[in-house]
Amino acid sequence: MFQMTQAGTAPDGSVMWSNEQSRQMMDQMTQLMNPTPSDESDGTAHLVVLSPEEAFCQVFGRDRPGRIRCGGRGQTLRSWYGPSEGGSSSNTAYQRLLQEQSQQKSEIERMKKNH
Repeated sequence: MFQMTQAGTAPDGSVMWSNEQSRQMMDQMTQLMNPTPSDESDGTAHLVVLSPEEAFCQVFGRDRPGRIRCGGRGQTLRSWYGPSEGGSSSNTAYQRLLQEQSQQKSEIERMKKNH
């Protein structure tokens, strides 16, 4: 997701980063996900391969409660999902998801009856 929001594709097919810092952070994450053996003095190399999520947390740090990761400055759960009525904002998003699923099921049943 980070690369999708911070990079684009040039006409020649190469990756164009929005800024140098974003490119450096992606390079760090790539190195953590695909480490190369280093020359150890004792001859043993210990490679630790991180998942994309673990590499992201290693480079950017832990999530801040109530904030939307990669959502831009000042994005909060309320600004991202909208105000909720007596519940958490993420609960509102979950309720919307359930409502959409219910509508899709109703539409499928309606289409089955018409055929």
